[in-house]
Amino acid sequence: MVALMLGGMLLFGLAVFLPLLLVALVLKVAFKILFLPFKIAGALIGLGLGIAGLAAGMVVLAGGLLLVPALVLGVAILFLVLPLLLGGALVWGIVHLVRTRPA
Repeated sequence: MVALMLGGMLLFGLAVFLPLLLVALVLKVAFKILFLPFKIAGALIGLGLGIAGLAAGMVVLAGGLLLVPALVLGVAILFLVLPLLLGGALVWGIVHLVRTRPA
């Protein structure tokens, strides 16, 4: 009796679930085929944006490699010239304070 019940359940399961599985598989394949052009377009857009980002990064890197030594050189020159600038400003200030102004 138990074997008959198990056989009936198996037969019922195959009769109901096998078509459901086949329908699900067909729908899955159909949607994969339907959305394939969008996946390809998305991959191409992502690849294009990635290449553009890489190019922009290389430009920024090259600019940084040129800008950093220039800034270091400018700061070094500024520290070398700073005493001369301060001395000139001191002389200018003293001359400006001592000079008489017409009333």
